[in-house]
Amino acid sequence: MFSRYLVAIALLTYSCVSLALDADSIGKLYSVSDNIEKATNYESVVESLYQQIRPRANITNKSLSQKQVDIKVRQYITDKYAPALVMNYQHIYSQLRGNGGEFSDCGNVTPIKSGEDVLKALCLSDNNGHIKVSYMTNGYSQGWKTSAIFVFNAVNNAFQLSAIELQLKDGVKAYVEGI
Repeated sequence: MFSRYLVAIALLTYSCVSLALDADSIGKLYSVSDNIEKATNYESVVESLYQQIRPRANITNKSLSQKQVDIKVRQYITDKYAPALVMNYQHIYSQLRGNGGEFSDCGNVTPIKSGEDVLKALCLSDNNGHIKVSYMTNGYSQGWKTSAIFVFNAVNNAFQLSAIELQLKDGVKAYVEGI
């Protein structure tokens, strides 16, 4: 009988610690999101975007070699695309916090500000140790759709933006300046 109580107490303690870690992780995510530019591993973000965009790059300049195209795609992502997506996250997160909102659960999405034609939300999911923040939109009551997923990894007792997963439709080409 006594051993059952010990097991029950151990399970309860484990559950409370797990919940505390989750709350702590969410707190750390808010802290990182407040200053996302400094908490971004641009090298890994660029690589994640490159892997998604390079195969879809719309090449109109046929005089460029494959190597030149690769360099131009990577440079475009580094100079323009990745910084724009990080700034977009910062802008949406600022709207969320400015309206007194919090990250939603992706199973029960809450808009940042209701009453608009296009609703926006940031929701959280935990996948294999990565926290994913999905940028969701719902235009004209058509239903929630994921526009982009920002992937955060734990690094030195904090989180770092390490990848951005674009939600590109099949067959859609990506525009890259200069190719």
